[in-house]
Amino acid sequence: LATFARYILVRAEAVTPLPPGLPADIACILGCAVMTGVGSAGSVAAVAPGDSVAVLGCGGVGLNVVQGARIAGARIIIAIDRVQARLDRARELGATHALLAREDDADHLALVADVRALTDGRGVDHAFEATGLPALAFLPLQLARHGGNALQVSGAHGPATLQLTDLFWNKRYLAPLYGGCVPSRDFPRLFDWIAQGKLELAALISHRYPMQALDRAFDDMLAGRSSKGVLRIA
Repeated sequence: LATFARYILVRAEAVTPLPPGLPADIACILGCAVMTGVGSAGSVAAVAPGDSVAVLGCGGVGLNVVQGARIAGARIIIAIDRVQARLDRARELGATHALLAREDDADHLALVADVRALTDGRGVDHAFEATGLPALAFLPLQLARHGGNALQVSGAHGPATLQLTDLFWNKRYLAPLYGGCVPSRDFPRLFDWIAQGKLELAALISHRYPMQALDRAFDDMLAGRSSKGVLRIA
């Protein structure tokens, strides 16, 4: 990634040509949020047909976990966020249920109860954290069933506390890098899914900004007003 640069020098294996007809101002989000979310669901967690999934945080990465779970054939996809507009977008992209996180649920007991109520009291097969908040990094362990997967896919930094009993029993906690991406394998697969109409890109982009509005773009992101913003560098 060349942050805000017009040119970048990279190794040849880091370059994947875009297929004809895929505009750069849409394809640009493939290189981070889409690959991270879709890959975390499909390649790392290996979501399978009929599985249940919870996604904590429905920004750019979380929405693509939703898409990855849908493409993999998950039966239940529970989107969780504090912003209703993001939950609405998650529904459009494949979430079967949407839970609005409550301000008065600081210990997350109500949220855990709601997720279990949607999964016959078991918890989900795969739970993902995509908020970027260190305090929520281990919450997927409470949402996952015994023997399930809990994934922190946001790259959150900072201190967090964990109750060791949250690991009971046989749960797996994973913090994958970039959705386990293998460029030569994964980008052609994403291109195929786009061509087949399985993977949505344009609907992910909620805002577009000129370079002069960079401050506003960051403000919208941090305030939860955007799900994915695109900057026009030229």
